[in-house]
Amino acid sequence: MHIYGPYLRSIPPIPVGPNVGATGVEIKDNDPRAVYEGKKDKGWIYSDETGDIFANTDDLDDSGVEYHTY
Repeated sequence: MHIYGPYLRSIPPIPVGPNVGATGVEIKDNDPRAVYEGKKDKGWIYSDETGDIFANTDDLDDSGVEYHTY
């Protein structure tokens, strides 16, 4: 009965990096591309400034690109 959603019924677990399986979200209002891999329950980072959501890891994919830059 939602006109525009819900868009996500649950937050998917992060499939990469040291926090594999984490579904928590770190909300950032400054330096939105900074990652916090030490927060093991945080798989994702949300920037309330830009609306972007990205992986909470600076690990590299097979091409050498950091996952959090996708």
